[in-house]
Amino acid sequence: MFEDARVARTERSVINWCRKDAAGMSRLDSYFDPNERKHFITLASVERAIQEELAKAGARPGPSASLPSRPSPSEAEDTADVKGLRQKIIDLTITNKGKDYFIQRLEEDRTKLVEEQRLLVDRVAESNRMVGKLEEKLLRLEPPDRQTDTA
Repeated sequence: MFEDARVARTERSVINWCRKDAAGMSRLDSYFDPNERKHFITLASVERAIQEELAKAGARPGPSASLPSRPSPSEAEDTADVKGLRQKIIDLTITNKGKDYFIQRLEEDRTKLVEEQRLLVDRVAESNRMVGKLEEKLLRLEPPDRQTDTA
């Protein structure tokens, strides 16, 4: 891309532009894959670097640096990636709506269960009070007179 834009740079200078400086910034946005030992550079950062270099040189971009009339293979891949990402967004939106509906139902069920539990506790407390009253009445009853039984 640099050669096509008539901004020739060596591979070494491009690699140096991928490395972070003392401030933690790099001129090109890239990812270094340690397994392949390669830098993967974003197209946007390459185009930005080309424009910076052209501005430094005071030159105009050549005809090959202008926008192509038909999409390049990488642009077609980007379009497919965008479509895939849009589909993922739609899927995640649907999943989130389903999750929200499920959470709402769980909250409604929990509210109902708490209300039922409160009613049951009230009924048990009332039953305990009634048992206590009946027990008190039973204990107040006088025992039968033992003298009449022995006669």
